[in-house]
Amino acid sequence: MNTKILSVVIPVYRVEKYLAKCLDSILVNGPLQSKVEVIVVNDGSPDNSLEIAKVYKERFPNLFKIINKENGGHGSAWNVGVEQATGKYIRFLDSDDWLDKDNFEKLIEKLCNTQVDLVFTHRNRYFEDSGKNEIDRLSNIPFDKEQRLDKFDLLGSNNGIEITNFWFCTYRTALLKQVHPLFLEHIIFDDGILFVAPILLASTFVCYDMVIYNYLLGREGQSMNAEIQKRKLGHRLKVQKSMISFVETHPTKSIMKKKFISAVLQGNIDGFTDQICELPAIERNLMLAKWTPYVIQNAKLYRPNKTLRAFKLLPLFLFNVFIILKKKVRN
Repeated sequence: MNTKILSVVIPVYRVEKYLAKCLDSILVNGPLQSKVEVIVVNDGSPDNSLEIAKVYKERFPNLFKIINKENGGHGSAWNVGVEQATGKYIRFLDSDDWLDKDNFEKLIEKLCNTQVDLVFTHRNRYFEDSGKNEIDRLSNIPFDKEQRLDKFDLLGSNNGIEITNFWFCTYRTALLKQVHPLFLEHIIFDDGILFVAPILLASTFVCYDMVIYNYLLGREGQSMNAEIQKRKLGHRLKVQKSMISFVETHPTKSIMKKKFISAVLQGNIDGFTDQICELPAIERNLMLAKWTPYVIQNAKLYRPNKTLRAFKLLPLFLFNVFIILKKKVRN
């Protein structure tokens, strides 16, 4: 029986328009196919996505595995995929995205000959409305050279705090299995935990000079849509708290890791706080009344920004004036 080098986990829900392109992109050739397993997790999709996946399973029975489950959300599908994965490494692929097939085959060959915990590669963003591509290339990191996370400043890369998310990263499966289930379920933004967990769990990494992931943007109903993000702030609140909790329950003595995690928390907490401040005044102040003390008490590597400090120190009417002035300066 061939040892699997890579498990690719694909959550599926309402993607019949995109799924074939996604699955075609991982049809590797020759002997490499025996090194890969593709775990398609049908998350109770009501459209024809399951039937499309079955066609690929019939054509490539040794490559594809289909898991049917009740709808539990993106994170739920990922948790099932991690549980079922047998490969040395694991890669997440959303079913409306796709991989660069030629580079994917090169990546598998490289994974056969490395033992590092994290593997970083470039990402391409494809904008469906305009048809344009924008490649996000990792920079300021030596290619093909294994590095220690406690000796290297990843913040020097142009992708900074995003670098450990699934667009750029392939993970040693054992790392994620030791904290299974890692992802929150029945919410969106569940991938946020990947900004912190891999850094705290891993010891080594390597960066390869190739585009692997093609990320579709502009699709209707996509979680990155600004209006959806605004409506789902409660979901993001849960993710922010899960990130903070993970950092506090997985402490590190590494100065480099602390520097990276501090920047992740700074960027995420400040960004989320700004989103809260876009809410109507009453809703905003109620949410900040819960969010501010939680952050100050629990996020030890975070430095509270002006907004959180103002909310903590100012009377409510003065804080409302502060927000109005802040918006005027921004605009």
